[in-house]
Amino acid sequence: MVVLDDALSLGQKLSQTSEYRAMKEAEEMMGNDQVARKAYKAYQNLRNSYQRMEQMGHQLTKENMDKLINVQLEMMKNPLVKTYTERKEDFMNLLKQVDQKISEGLTGIKPSACGPST
Repeated sequence: MVVLDDALSLGQKLSQTSEYRAMKEAEEMMGNDQVARKAYKAYQNLRNSYQRMEQMGHQLTKENMDKLINVQLEMMKNPLVKTYTERKEDFMNLLKQVDQKISEGLTGIKPSACGPST
């Protein structure tokens, strides 16, 4: 199917972007540093645990949220984690732009800077 071939080609092109390469490089550097990796995993594990709690219908407390914020702030003190997070955000912004172009192709309507009109 041609559209799937185009999707594969798009993925390959995205993997060649500076945003993707910078994200992967930052991810590797973070992964090679034990302290950075530990800080990142601690945050991810806590966030995932809280998400599971919410999915099971439990309400997160202020203490839960404060703990998550504190773990995140501590994680972001690590320059390798901070760089990875920034590079990942850059790549996600590129993906958002790609998604907007796909939507534009589907609808023929350019997305406005102010959001959809009603």
